[in-house]
Amino acid sequence: MSCLEVTNDDNLTKFNEEHKKGVWFVWFYAEWCGHCVAMIEQWDYFKNSNKYGVNLAKVRDDYIAQVNSNPPVQGYPTILLYKNGEVVDSYSGERTPEAFNNYIGDNLDQSELSKNNVVKLEPSKKKKSKKSKKSKKSKKSKAGNNNMNTNNNKKKSKSKSKSKKTKKSKNKK
Repeated sequence: MSCLEVTNDDNLTKFNEEHKKGVWFVWFYAEWCGHCVAMIEQWDYFKNSNKYGVNLAKVRDDYIAQVNSNPPVQGYPTILLYKNGEVVDSYSGERTPEAFNNYIGDNLDQSELSKNNVVKLEPSKKKKSKKSKKSKKSKKSKAGNNNMNTNNNKKKSKSKSKSKKTKKSKNKK
């Protein structure tokens, strides 16, 4: 099962349209929040073990004000349970896949699950950036500079050893 990640305007539009249908478990987070960062791995496991098949979304803090349902987010992380576009509860338990699944199971009846409109998410298309070409060039030039530095260091050490030999031979005379 996948998760709609609201980190751009297209996904915000999709979320605003789709969360009105069916059951959604939504995590509102901030990238700078330590508790949110600590929860990333658990949420990722939950995405793959969502045994009730509810829709999942993850909304970044800079998009919350634009969510149509005006979610009651006062701190991070905030996890809300939506049914047909309405917030029905705020999750406050452990942040583990097992606890998330238990909570959903306890807060939904079978008829809600069977009517759930599961949104099929398309994988996002990644655009090739021009930076990749630049970074390859800079790596090559850095490598070239490193080789030049290495060669300069070798020359310096050779000249030092030559000067030591000349000093020793002068001392012997």
